[in-house]
This record gives sequence, C-alpha cells and structure tokens, in this order.
Amino acid sequence: MTPAVKREATTLSSSFIAPAAGGRTTDLADRQTAVVGNVESSIAAQAQSLSDAADKILVFKPDELKSLNMVTAAVAPATGPATAKTLPGRLGERRDDGTIVHQPR
Repeated sequence: MTPAVKREATTLSSSFIAPAAGGRTTDLADRQTAVVGNVESSIAAQAQSLSDAADKILVFKPDELKSLNMVTAAVAPATGPATAKTLPGRLGERRDDGTIVHQPR
C-alpha cells in the first residue's frame, strides 16, 4: 500500500488544474488568482508530506515473525476468579467484562 501512496503523492500536485480567474474587475481577478495560488501551494505541501511519510515507511522492514507458543487452558494460569471454563459463552463472544471466550462451552 505504501508504494501506491508514494505514487499518488508524486502525482498529486501535478494533477491540480487551476481554474482561470473570472473576476469582473482586476482587483477581484487578482484576489481569485491569489486564492488559487494558495490552494496550489497547499496541495504541493501536502503531496510533499505524503511523499516524505511514504519514504519513511518504506525504509522499515517488517519484524520477522515470532513463533507463538499455544497454551491450553489446563496449562495457563487463571488470571482471576473467572476463567474461560467458568464463564458461559460461545467461542469468540465478548463478555460483559470485556474478555472474549476462547474455548467453547
């Protein structure tokens, strides 16, 4: 996904199409041109920020997968007065205390 963000960031500012000022007076046209210039500058700055962020993300390498040691309920210590075996519920169901049932009833 990050390479796609990088590509979009590099084309963001170049894809901006500035409208022509249509003010009826020179003063209004000048103000419209100034606003469009500010918008274009903001888009260019945003594109640069996105590009810089994508570059920073691309240099990180994902951590190597660490093996998980599966622990059964018979081996795992009870963390409190209630364990998966003592509370009712279906597998994957969230209990009122926020815990999730990891074993079927």
